[in-house]
Amino acid sequence: MTHPLISYLKNFWQGPAVVVQVSDKKDQLGQGIPTTTIVVRNNRVLNRIMRNLSLGFGEAYMNGDIKIDGNLMDILKGFYKTSIGMEDTLPSRIRALTKVIPERISADIAKRNARHHYDLGNDFYRLWLDPQMVYSCAYYVRENDSLERAQQQKLELLCRKARLRKGQRLLDIGCGWGGLLFHAAEQYGAQATGITPAKEQAAYIREQAQKRGLEDRVHVIEGDWRQLSGEYDRIISVGMFEHVGKRQYPQFFRKWDSLLKEDGLSLLHTIGRMKASPVTNPWVQKYIFPGGFLPSLGEITVSAAQSGLVATDVENLWRHYAQTLHAWSRNFEKVQDHVERMYDRRFVRMWQLYLQGSEAGFRYGDLQLWQIVLTKGKRPEWPLNREVEVKSIDKAL
Repeated sequence: MTHPLISYLKNFWQGPAVVVQVSDKKDQLGQGIPTTTIVVRNNRVLNRIMRNLSLGFGEAYMNGDIKIDGNLMDILKGFYKTSIGMEDTLPSRIRALTKVIPERISADIAKRNARHHYDLGNDFYRLWLDPQMVYSCAYYVRENDSLERAQQQKLELLCRKARLRKGQRLLDIGCGWGGLLFHAAEQYGAQATGITPAKEQAAYIREQAQKRGLEDRVHVIEGDWRQLSGEYDRIISVGMFEHVGKRQYPQFFRKWDSLLKEDGLSLLHTIGRMKASPVTNPWVQKYIFPGGFLPSLGEITVSAAQSGLVATDVENLWRHYAQTLHAWSRNFEKVQDHVERMYDRRFVRMWQLYLQGSEAGFRYGDLQLWQIVLTKGKRPEWPLNREVEVKSIDKAL
């Protein structure tokens, strides 16, 4: 007898044709000739998935209770395309996203959440990121740009959109391994300060600043954004806002506004979603980014506006993040044996699912990548079009 979950999915499957095999029974989802098979140990695995689709499938894949013969992306593509079609018809027990209401995130909780992900070790991230260890969406001028070049182009894009000038004070909120700090200091002569709660990242930045002779221009604070003070000509935050938590948005933008000079410019670069939702992915919450929350564009701009910040320029780079994640996945596949020796097979499968699942979310789901230039009030001197600042990035690099 076909499991109820399989029967239900048969009616809605929108992705590539796949086969689900439970013991000796095989069922096909979708039309066409399948090239991928989901091998499931038994109905108990499907029961867990039925109770919580994201968490159940993620844990089953990590633990080896599900085996994919073929292409994992076929399954993920089908999952996202199907979940859109089933959004209003799925019984609550098998919804793709089970409700996880965001909680208030204190400074201590934020630090613990960040270290869960970013303190896995510099050696781990060095294996599959670009040489600058930039862990955020790259910017592809051409489809065939290398990851390294695309990340350099992203750093240049950020500085140009912020109209960074020599000698200006730049604050990078959530500075990662310092790629933007070093680019701003070396290419623009800026005084660059970053903040990160991750010990490994802060130690790496200090080491690199010393090696590059930039101790007087590159500084890092190991801590939480709430402790920041002073005034800055430019503020940029890349891939950090996802960790702030929705309930902290008013406080975050009040802090942002207090740090930015009256004539300053700032830029927020963050993953988001098309529609506002109080739910978040429970598997990602539990294993990848505890405390994470992805906002809609409206949730960002309304919260910013309440602090007097104007969204002067907005751009969606979702295609660029899909391509970035694809490059990371390919790099990760090349070193997965090394990663398994560092951790274990379960860890490898978790990261395979995270990287490819994120790519699928950008290609087929509702994930977006917003770059938002924020100013204090309207700026009449702002260029009439974006090309004034960014059209020659390719030539500059």
